Amino acid sequence: MRNRRRLFQIWLNDDEYEKLQSDSEKCGKSMSAYIRVFIRDMKPVEMPPMDYHKMIGEIRRVGYNMRQIAQKAYTLNLVDAPAYERNSSSILRMCDDLTLVCLPHRKE
Repeated sequence: MRNRRRLFQIWLNDDEYEKLQSDSEKCGKSMSAYIRVFIRDMKPVEMPPMDYHKMIGEIRRVGYNMRQIAQKAYTLNLVDAPAYERNSSSILRMCDDLTLVCLPHRKE
């Protein structure tokens, strides 16, 4: 069953239509969904590059591996485990920061 029951038509010239189509594709949305983003007072965000998710996964994996090594090093008193732990946490925070920048988010 259709959620939206109201039809709204708008006339656009060729340039406006092409821009709407291009911008909505960059965001990975239909033109209707793209327009609804503005109605909800949200800012549309372009989709990240296709390799983004793979890159973030690899960086997170490195961070988790570093954390495991830090825990083992601390147990064995081999290296400066607290510094190593800080570095691995820094990598994981960087992933979170990248996610905030690259992925669509709610209101601005």
